[in-house]
Amino acid sequence: MTVNFQLSQQDFLRYQLFIASQSKKLKQYRFRKRITFPIVFLFFGLLFSVLKLSANVAFICWGAALVWFIVYAFWDRVQYKERFKKFVDKNYAERFWKQVSITIEEAKIIGNDNGFEIIVKPKELEAIIVIPKLILIKINDERVMLVATEQIRQSDLFENEL
Repeated sequence: MTVNFQLSQQDFLRYQLFIASQSKKLKQYRFRKRITFPIVFLFFGLLFSVLKLSANVAFICWGAALVWFIVYAFWDRVQYKERFKKFVDKNYAERFWKQVSITIEEAKIIGNDNGFEIIVKPKELEAIIVIPKLILIKINDERVMLVATEQIRQSDLFENEL
């Protein structure tokens, strides 16, 4: 079975965001960024409240902590996506909208991308990951083949073939 498709900026962006979402280090970093500011302001609010310096300042600190905790999640998501979009534009722009074909034969998978050919035997496959609108075929040596399923007419048949 042979499938032909083109990869868009959105496909590469989905791939980058998926890989980043699997990183424990990145998740911890983003969580620390989200939680540090509210903890500091909750502390100051508690300090103002316990020392009875100013109830208004204490409420303002608590409110700022709550607003930061809620709003920062949405703001960070947008910024996070924009950073990866710039990365994809910088590093993968020459691969946008180029013809890609993947052929599945009995003992191998052959991928052709912009003049480069890769032949993968079943024992070299590490994982096949299906995410919305994209299939990732991970190969042992840390390479990944992307398959844009929304451009394939019989994507269910292709997934079963893999």
